[in-house]
Amino acid sequence: MSYRHFFGGMQAILWTCVATISLTGCGDDESVSTAVNGQGDDYTLEKISEFSKYPCDETRESRGAVVGSEKERYECVYDSRDSVYLWVSDNDTLTAEGNEFLRAEPSSSSKKAKSSSSTKKEKSSSSLESSSSSKKVKSSSSSKKAKSSSSTEKEKSSSSLESSSSSKKVKSSSSSSEEKTINALLQTKGEQFNAGFTYGTMKDPRDGKTYKTTELNGQTWMAENLNYAGNKVGKSFCYGNDEDICEIYGRLYTREAAMNSASCGTSDKCNLGEGPIQGICPDEWHIPSVAEINALWDELDSTVNSWVSSNGWAIDRAGGDSYGLSFIPAGMDGAHGFQHLDSIASMWLYSPNGSQNYLVLNSETDKVFISDYSSYASVSVRCVKGGGIPPSSSSYSSSSLSSSSSKSLPTSSYDYYSIIEKKGDQFNPDADYGTMTDSRDGQTYKTVEVKGRVWMAENLNFAGNDSLPIVKQNSICYNDTSITCELFGRLYSREGAMNSDTCGYNHACSLGDTVQGACPDGWHIPSLAEINALWDELDSNVNSWVSKKGWRVIGEDSYGLSFLPTGNKRGDNFSNIGSSAFMWVNTPGAKQRYFVVNGNDERVFIHQGINDTALYLSIRCVKD
Repeated sequence: MSYRHFFGGMQAILWTCVATISLTGCGDDESVSTAVNGQGDDYTLEKISEFSKYPCDETRESRGAVVGSEKERYECVYDSRDSVYLWVSDNDTLTAEGNEFLRAEPSSSSKKAKSSSSTKKEKSSSSLESSSSSKKVKSSSSSKKAKSSSSTEKEKSSSSLESSSSSKKVKSSSSSSEEKTINALLQTKGEQFNAGFTYGTMKDPRDGKTYKTTELNGQTWMAENLNYAGNKVGKSFCYGNDEDICEIYGRLYTREAAMNSASCGTSDKCNLGEGPIQGICPDEWHIPSVAEINALWDELDSTVNSWVSSNGWAIDRAGGDSYGLSFIPAGMDGAHGFQHLDSIASMWLYSPNGSQNYLVLNSETDKVFISDYSSYASVSVRCVKGGGIPPSSSSYSSSSLSSSSSKSLPTSSYDYYSIIEKKGDQFNPDADYGTMTDSRDGQTYKTVEVKGRVWMAENLNFAGNDSLPIVKQNSICYNDTSITCELFGRLYSREGAMNSDTCGYNHACSLGDTVQGACPDGWHIPSLAEINALWDELDSNVNSWVSKKGWRVIGEDSYGLSFLPTGNKRGDNFSNIGSSAFMWVNTPGAKQRYFVVNGNDERVFIHQGINDTALYLSIRCVKD
């Protein structure tokens, strides 16, 4: 058996790159001078394999690179313990040549798992700067993928955002649940339309394709998704790269392709003027604006059933499609691949000088909202005929289009209530919880005793006070939305978590073995030794660590720790809500270390973060 690398001890290196490797044949710095991206990074790559041209070695140590449309950042570092140069990101560890870093696991290092759903628990003989534990936590690149439950229950989509690292199969007969999903899909073009509705038609002169249209709020809207493949900017493709899917569901477009502008990439401020913006649409048609969709929303019934087709969904939509919009669950391509075919419909929207916006109709949660998710996404396109509603600066807020509007379309990076409906829903009814009250603000938290030590069973939500100004200045709510603090707790920078301005992301932070930090009196930030000791005793199956609600995986919450996928903030970007949990760990030194529960890859590990990036993560306190 083998597993991925973290900075620490085992010597059986299967892939390395010699530090003295010549630049000849690997691509010299002059050859990538045009790749400098103006943000302090030395290389901009389209895919991981391109690292083979730019090996991490002594000449590139401390240099940075961004990869792919999601702009994941890597740093070239030297691991002195194993004498190897590595490209390292928050989610990956690669050899100098861009290969996954693998190491052999000695046969003596495994032991029986405590869960019936996992046959073995990996055990590393390496040390993560702790001598008190016989087994150490794996890193983001070293942990075993936990085996999921044997249930064939259909995966539940948590929102339009990152929720599954493996895309749904379109054609398969491997399980009864998947067959049910496939049977819900449309078999022929046109099945989605409302037989009792009178549609118009439009013909795209560029390729001769004909589309149904519907009249709404004085405008003509396409009643099906665009399937034009002639984009010259960006990318467009079929879900699962299956042309048959395109014929029925239309194509998925990157933001650049939809707006027909290279300046509208992921996370870019896309300012193409007030609009309307034709984008990828035919002449005399345009990409819907946020203002237009808000105006439409103000006139129409807000229930999902009224907007979507009455068939083609995994959930019964009988009696819907009141307006002939006939939205079908065409899914999307996100940071983790194709996903949500049969459960989510989405379409691109335009807002001047704004973050990327798209409309989401989520059948699992019965929510309609505008996503401003800042990471890579490719979604459907619906075009609107004629001139658009002139946008205004107030058109793009989460409030209604005008004060006279009776209701507003929420703007959200995530459908937060798809995780839990209210605070406390995550807890295991069979667990034996205690409670603790934070005397500083009166908030009460569940606690759980695990292997003789008492842990908080939910994330800290202390906002700091005048006596703790560092905490006050260095804690935030996910997406700057107060409801996320109420449901999931706050996110803290490293200096906020440790309550020390010497613990910034570029500074060494050696405060001793026990650091109270932002925790209440009598409690402290978990140390690396405590995490390792906990890991040494518990099942490594990710299902055992996570709450029974809120995850794509089937949560078992075996120990009452009840981790929720509360995401994080890295630099200027919030991400990973719905897919991962993060928790600060007290470790001496300059590198930021934190505990991760990754629901997408089904891994539990400790990660060493890149030095020059500010991270905001959750806090779980441990009783002294």
